[in-house]
Amino acid sequence: MPPDTISVQTVKNGSSKDLDFLTEKQREVLELAVFRGYYEDGGEVTLKQLADELGIARSTTGEHLKRAESEVLKRAVKDFQ
Repeated sequence: MPPDTISVQTVKNGSSKDLDFLTEKQREVLELAVFRGYYEDGGEVTLKQLADELGIARSTTGEHLKRAESEVLKRAVKDFQ
């Protein structure tokens, strides 16, 4: 028997527009970190390597990444409440 109702759900394609709440530099650092495997088991790239690729200090890269992660996590938790 066919179902009585059909449910349709829109699924977002992940894109950098989804990160519009981050500063341009935070978004750039976070996207590069993800793309280069920073969050993979064994860390395919180090913070120093990311910094060198971006042409900024390691400490600055770390700060941008920390703030970006914080904002992303705050929004993710808020969405679950």
